[in-house]
Amino acid sequence: MSSTSKNTESSAPEGGSNTEVVAWEGLGEAYFRDGWCNTAQRALQRALELVEPKAEPNSPSPLAVSIHWLLGRVFQNLSEFPEALAHFDSALRLWAGVSEVWVFQSSP
Repeated sequence: MSSTSKNTESSAPEGGSNTEVVAWEGLGEAYFRDGWCNTAQRALQRALELVEPKAEPNSPSPLAVSIHWLLGRVFQNLSEFPEALAHFDSALRLWAGVSEVWVFQSSP
């Protein structure tokens, strides 16, 4: 390693950027949809590791809600029901604190 190279790990902020979190979440969802549940679990766990340090206690991230929900579905498909339930519970608890409102309107 040259003396001019920089250690990006030590200079990186705690938690990942939203782009990085969304990328890991999307990768996990794609793996899940293709039936690769173990690989999906690893990708979603990485997304959760990146989003949780940035989360404010009184303002949880909608990304964390989505990631927990997807992890619940992954664990459910793996027949790991206690883990699935824990992630579904986390998603619901966080959802109650999310200030963003998503409105879906059906066509007339």
